[in-house]
Amino acid sequence: MGRVRKRIRERPGSTGDATATAAGTPSRRTLLAGTAVGLLGLAACSPADTGTGPDGAADTETLTRARDTAAGLAATLTALGTANPGLADLPALLAQRHARQIAVLTPESPQTTATAATSAGTAADAVAAERAAAVQALGDLRGTTEDTTRLLTQIAADDAVHADLLASAAGLPAPAELTVPAAPGDASTQAPGASPAANSATSTTTGSGNDATDGEVTLTPTAIALARSSAAAPPATRGAIHRLLAGEHAAIYAYGVAVARVNPEQRDTARAGWQAHRQRRDALTEQVRQLGLTPAAALDAYDLGDLGEGSTAAVTLITRVEQRLATVALSAAGLTDGALRDLAARTVVDCARRQATWTRAPADLPDLPAES
Repeated sequence: MGRVRKRIRERPGSTGDATATAAGTPSRRTLLAGTAVGLLGLAACSPADTGTGPDGAADTETLTRARDTAAGLAATLTALGTANPGLADLPALLAQRHARQIAVLTPESPQTTATAATSAGTAADAVAAERAAAVQALGDLRGTTEDTTRLLTQIAADDAVHADLLASAAGLPAPAELTVPAAPGDASTQAPGASPAANSATSTTTGSGNDATDGEVTLTPTAIALARSSAAAPPATRGAIHRLLAGEHAAIYAYGVAVARVNPEQRDTARAGWQAHRQRRDALTEQVRQLGLTPAAALDAYDLGDLGEGSTAAVTLITRVEQRLATVALSAAGLTDGALRDLAARTVVDCARRQATWTRAPADLPDLPAES
């Protein structure tokens, strides 16, 4: 089949002809076609990229914790594979991926991370441990430098996918969304995809007395945090968020095409992905508005490139979309902080998990060294 360029009338969440005004705003013709970039395929990160100030010191502590966690998971998976031949080579494959994490997380003069012998637990234990590691990595993003944020986000995505694959192989229920506990005094952390307005805690400010709307205005803590940061947000930060929102618009369009083409037994999964992107678009749109910016509207049509026939081509389109959106979200996570960083990092994780749902395999992480 030739190029698909479909027009849609409904543009949920759009604001008429409004377009993003920050530097870095995508052009009116967004492309999803072309060579699929690897998931998370940005510049390599390592502990050497951390700063020398307070943030750099925090990065070192955070990366050390991540390395120790990866070492423990590698030992757990090795023991699990030995005791559970029914899981085939999956535990060994995932243990190798943790070894790749350790290689990046270890300084240039590495010291062997001592890991005590681990007794074989159950597959459910390993799933829980992988999910806990993903939550830890996401929680540790607060206050980290750009490079460390990107690296930890990749690790969180990898670990979350490991949990999903292990659960599927062992016949366990599909793991739910990750929940990251809010740090003390942190008003920016909330449920994945939630609008800042969903935060129930509020603060009240009073009008200046010379405005027609004078009176009390109730703001959520998240809105206050975003408002405080908007004035100082550099163009790169604003551009990253606009690009991420534009990516969600494009993903929604592509999923709409794919839903009609996948096999009937795959349709519910495709629809769930489409709905997840709609929810994330709405959350991003709200946060862009909270920053005092104008959200970019969806385009009437997107060039999806030359699509083949049938379900296989539709699945290829879905996985390519998730790959490319994860890359955009990873960049946004490194360039933002607070609620926006949290949302961008969760987008990376969610894209990786959805991709694995279709491919039944971990996504490649180019920032981590290949196995020998």
